[in-house]
Amino acid sequence: MSSVIQLLANQWNRGWGDDGYFKVIRGTNECGIEGDVNAGMPSTKNIAGSAFAI
Repeated sequence: MSSVIQLLANQWNRGWGDDGYFKVIRGTNECGIEGDVNAGMPSTKNIAGSAFAI
């Protein structure tokens, strides 16, 4: 049986994990990562010449 590994970016910095990334086994809810998903809305206020409507 082969496992699918997901490569995920962390929210801290490149000094953590594997140059800022970590791996988990998909489909196993490893570390609860598939049961508790969070995301944020990106801010465009610091982008010079932003093409986004505000």
